[in-house]
Amino acid sequence: MSSFKERLPTALLFGSAMIFGIIYSPVSFFIVFLTILIVGIWEFYQLFENPSHKSTKAFGIILGIIIYSMFFLDAMNGLQPKVFTLLIPLFFLMFFFNLYADTNRKKYAPFINILGALYVAIPMGLLSYLVFDNYAFKPYQVLGLIWLIWTNDSFAYFTGSFFGKKKLFERISPGKSWEGFFGGLVFTLAMGYGIGIYFEDTTKWVLFGFCISVFGTIGDLVESQMKRLAGAKDSGTILPGHGGVLDRFDALLFAIPFVFVVEVFF
Repeated sequence: MSSFKERLPTALLFGSAMIFGIIYSPVSFFIVFLTILIVGIWEFYQLFENPSHKSTKAFGIILGIIIYSMFFLDAMNGLQPKVFTLLIPLFFLMFFFNLYADTNRKKYAPFINILGALYVAIPMGLLSYLVFDNYAFKPYQVLGLIWLIWTNDSFAYFTGSFFGKKKLFERISPGKSWEGFFGGLVFTLAMGYGIGIYFEDTTKWVLFGFCISVFGTIGDLVESQMKRLAGAKDSGTILPGHGGVLDRFDALLFAIPFVFVVEVFF
């Protein structure tokens, strides 16, 4: 396990840069999550390839960038619905580019490449709709969501460390317990209620907390399973002491679609 001294500088530097980028301007927000998207898709492809297989990373990353950019521009200024039809032929072009892949994993390489782009780009795109409210830039809502994720991760860890006995999903993640899960859930709901008081919408923020705690935990398990299938400890090494981008944003990626649904209906 990485030492605290190794993890702390990375957390402070990366966290500070990310917070500044989120709140400074729409352009800096776009750049922050564009960077996360590119690295995240790259890590996804790295997990599922071996020396004898060359996935079409470039096209998958380009596809992810286009999806994210279109969602962002639509959230910021509004795009004509017909513009999104441009995405349809891009998906089919992915199969063409996979004709150049090696044969070792050729039978499912197209699906890995498409899944990698969608797995990261769709949540990043939906996040754009959470930072704009009627085309007005409202970055503090996204910061609130990130704070909820931190709350859930921290209190699930501490509760599980002191009281954890019953394993949550031992085959996938031996360190997680039901006690830790419910500890994270309770504190995240409470934090959601507190943030909701600030935003004057406690119901929505409690639901946000529920989605982040439940589906964020599932996202963590899903990413753990992907790493086990790939025989990897971490998704990458870009963040010293923390692993890769997918290791840090697995909960966010999986929870955002559900948070978006709450935003739409509440």
